[in-house]
Amino acid sequence: MLPNWLRDILTGPDNETFDLVRIATAVSLATGLGLEVFVVVVRSDHFDFAAFGTGLGLIIAAGAGGMWARKDVEHKDESARD
Repeated sequence: MLPNWLRDILTGPDNETFDLVRIATAVSLATGLGLEVFVVVVRSDHFDFAAFGTGLGLIIAAGAGGMWARKDVEHKDESARD
């Protein structure tokens, strides 16, 4: 169904359980990129590097912060348990 690279991005360490924080970050990135393309291509507005970089940085920082906050409660790989 999903390519392996996409499953690796959207799931936790066990590669089976989908992580809501990772999915929300991916959807936010896709939405941000899509809206920027819409503004430049359809509306013919100028590309604002500062606003785009700030928005992209905030999305990545929020996703990384959410993943960091959940690092202790994520499902661990069964082979790593002793």
